[in-house]
Amino acid sequence: MSMSVRVAPPKVGKMGINVGDPVSFVGDLQQFSSDQLVFGKSMDNRAGLAILIQLMEELRGTQLFGSFAAVATVLEQIGFRGGGMVATQIRPDYAVSIDGVAAADTPGTPAAAQLREQFGMTQAEANFALEIATGDGIQAAADRLSISMGTARTHLSRIFQKTETRRQAELVRILISAASKINARDL
Repeated sequence: MSMSVRVAPPKVGKMGINVGDPVSFVGDLQQFSSDQLVFGKSMDNRAGLAILIQLMEELRGTQLFGSFAAVATVLEQIGFRGGGMVATQIRPDYAVSIDGVAAADTPGTPAAAQLREQFGMTQAEANFALEIATGDGIQAAADRLSISMGTARTHLSRIFQKTETRRQAELVRILISAASKINARDL
């Protein structure tokens, strides 16, 4: 596991963090020694809620041309199931989903070129595999890449064959394992 605290390396030591230190997930929101840095579990959800609250404050008193509902859900890692349920129940005119996922520059995330080399994927398959690795489902990956669900299913089927997997969870595990091997080779 790797983690980033988004500070310059000289400052990390001053925070009492060293390479190789054991880590654990902390549930409660806590502050580092700096007043501007916090940590805790579900930071993507907490940041999303903060953004949503700010949006509601900015919209206060504004005449909207359509319905507006502010909702927080769970299960976004499993195809936005919570958000999908809310959308079908409320049927808003507009919907905004706020969530944070692993960025392509996260240590341990293999680049598309590395996936093509290791598994013989096409560029399109490698791009789709990286989107699937974010964990938010086939539809979300297809939407981000502007491809149809049929094309997405074809890519996923071929990726499963090339990685010798059958489920998305297995695929993500293989991609993470590939990333650690690739990073170790680069050291």
